[in-house]
Amino acid sequence: MSEVFITRRIEATPQQLFEAFTHPPLFARWWTPPGYRCIACHIDPSRYGELQIQLLSIDGRAFFAAGRIKEIDPPERLSFTTTCFFAGEKDQRVKVLHDLILTAGEGETLLTLHFIVLQNTFATAGVDHCLHSLWLQRIEALEQLLPTERKTRTG
Repeated sequence: MSEVFITRRIEATPQQLFEAFTHPPLFARWWTPPGYRCIACHIDPSRYGELQIQLLSIDGRAFFAAGRIKEIDPPERLSFTTTCFFAGEKDQRVKVLHDLILTAGEGETLLTLHFIVLQNTFATAGVDHCLHSLWLQRIEALEQLLPTERKTRTG
């Protein structure tokens, strides 16, 4: 099993960040990587609630992520699993446990994301490195979205 920690200070409240992880339309806006579009996103933000995300690449390849909320303590903690695979390749999958901790600071929040690769049947090595890079990119996209989101909700 591989473990990775990511920490980042973000100019937002824990509530704003928690909502970005649990509100499907908002989550889909920052979590969908370039070259894909989100065609389905469901998040039941309750203990044992389901997560289901379906993305479609520009070349028509479907990607699926499904999982469950393990622990939830709004707006400070969210622990969830995901199992990810491409359509037609269910034998090649990765299952990950994610643990998100949001700690309030002065005008910012410390985001700590800890993830553990529980199962990996992909032929490629280094899935933890790929996930680390993907999460860094997606957190950067979240940071870029937040100022716009704050203006939309307050103005």
